[in-house]
Amino acid sequence: MKTKTKATIFNQWVFDSIDTFDGYSVYWLHKEDEKTIDPDCLYSDKYSFLDECEQIVMLGQKFINYAVDEDLIDEWEQVRDEEEEEEIENYY
Repeated sequence: MKTKTKATIFNQWVFDSIDTFDGYSVYWLHKEDEKTIDPDCLYSDKYSFLDECEQIVMLGQKFINYAVDEDLIDEWEQVRDEEEEEEIENYY
């Protein structure tokens, strides 16, 4: 049985959000092993955050989702898979 090493466990992106005291959400895109919040990884604009998350999904990178609608991720994955199938068909 293959066990996960630290490199594979902690090499995942995390789609996360933090609720503020005034009822807003701040979106946080970070690696799983990050323990501190880097201000450069915070998004007040949901759509900028979603654009970054979409790129991660489209590139086939590993992620953990806490903040993005699962239906939206399913759509991105479907588009990614269709594009990969087209590339394979066009290759042959």
